[in-house]
Amino acid sequence: MLRSVLFGFIILISSQIFAQLEWEGRSSMPDRGRYAVISFAIDGKIYCGLGTTGSGAYLNDFWEYNPANDVWTQKANFPGDGRYAPASFTIGGKGYVCMGRTSSGGISSACYSYNPSTDSWSSIASFTGSVRYATESFVIGNVGYIACGNGGGTSSYKNDLWSYNTSTNSWTQLTNFPGGNRDNVTAFAIGGFGYVGGGNDGSYNTSVNFWKYNPSSNSWASISSMPQGRTVTTDFVLDNKVYVGLGYSSGFSTMLGGFYQYDPSANSWSSLLSNSSNITLRAGVEAVELDSNIYIMIGNYSNGVHTSLHQLKTSSDTCDVYNSVYVTYEDTVVTYVNDTTFIEIFDTIYHLYTTEIIVYDTLKSYVYDTVIVYDTSKIYIGDTTFIFITDTVTFVVNDTIFSFVSDTTFLTVYDTIRTTIYTSVEDTLNFYASGWGSGCGGIKMQIYPNPTATYLKFYSSLPSCLAGSRLEIIDQLGQILQTHPYDSSLVEMDIRGYARTLYFVRLVAPNGSVVFAKKFVIH
Repeated sequence: MLRSVLFGFIILISSQIFAQLEWEGRSSMPDRGRYAVISFAIDGKIYCGLGTTGSGAYLNDFWEYNPANDVWTQKANFPGDGRYAPASFTIGGKGYVCMGRTSSGGISSACYSYNPSTDSWSSIASFTGSVRYATESFVIGNVGYIACGNGGGTSSYKNDLWSYNTSTNSWTQLTNFPGGNRDNVTAFAIGGFGYVGGGNDGSYNTSVNFWKYNPSSNSWASISSMPQGRTVTTDFVLDNKVYVGLGYSSGFSTMLGGFYQYDPSANSWSSLLSNSSNITLRAGVEAVELDSNIYIMIGNYSNGVHTSLHQLKTSSDTCDVYNSVYVTYEDTVVTYVNDTTFIEIFDTIYHLYTTEIIVYDTLKSYVYDTVIVYDTSKIYIGDTTFIFITDTVTFVVNDTIFSFVSDTTFLTVYDTIRTTIYTSVEDTLNFYASGWGSGCGGIKMQIYPNPTATYLKFYSSLPSCLAGSRLEIIDQLGQILQTHPYDSSLVEMDIRGYARTLYFVRLVAPNGSVVFAKKFVIH
């Protein structure tokens, strides 16, 4: 006889959580990945451009992002040649860009202002100090400040501080930064004061020391040290606190994740996690504050450069579920429904209360971590019931291992199943392609895993037959998000910076022809 038991109801408790940073994906920057760029926000829009690609090409293109419709638009190119690590800041509705290393290998002293209302660039007073790149800036009132930098080589690191006055179109040297010669420092302004610290000295060591600059007295004062030395960081100000994170450790040997929070009122630092899998271990990331929202974008990582854009989630809901599952069972079933089960509901998952899990006969069912239940879904495990399986699934039935259940396959699970079913999505796409040269037909190709949330890997049996080609990751709008040379039998691409959806990967020959184009899913 079939007996049914209804356990309780659902209690949802919503709370604000900001003990760790979570990021939501937005539309990626078009054209190509880059780092060492300029960025600023003006009149509800974000602007970003210049920098260098993963292959070392210098860029002078310039783009506008509109958060209202999640769309990027290309704007007027920067008037100089491509620039690496110039200084940039915003004053009075205009963006300012100065210096930077050029594509010819020199360092420019030229400076420009950008007017978004006319989409035009204008030349302003050139920098009057020694030229540099990898300098950092902050703004107090209507004055822009740049600190430290690299004049070209380990013996040319700087410790000077300069200000730019928009009303007089002039540069003024101020009291030197007391922390010594550095480039790629962290610099920000809050409460009418500037702050500079971290960075890299001429021996590739990072510092934990920070100083506070008082523009009224043109003087510096030491503040509490950051817990870990970092360089090429990103930083932003939110709710009267500063967040500094990502970047490199000493020696540029290790990329770092996570953030530190600095509270100026308490002069103290605290650690924060950045637990989103799409924001980990990268450097050269740009952060922009726009209408009390924080966006971070692009940057480089161990295997290339990003085009991604993410917005900070400033609140997160958690739901405690009490006796929330409808269970129908017969005879000897043991079903575990714990009162304190914790479920995190992300993004567009709704209506958990409509979900029914029905367990038949003698099955013992266990649900493991990271299970996402979508609205109105129903799972039935029992006689001749169909269960939809995505991609490759490995499972155990009566001690026999089965695998390779491909897309849109329905699996029939009978009432005699007594062992746990383990599900893992680790699909490998196998196919064959042709290269160029003698003996280059029928090259075995593999793309895996698919779906994935971290890395996408590519294997070819004859990589020499594909010499000079490149891999490209493309979104559904046809935008190239990332490129990577196909330079070995196994190539790994970091896709943690992208939103969860469908993408395409293609291999492009040196002459521009497409060798293959395949779909993959980020989940």
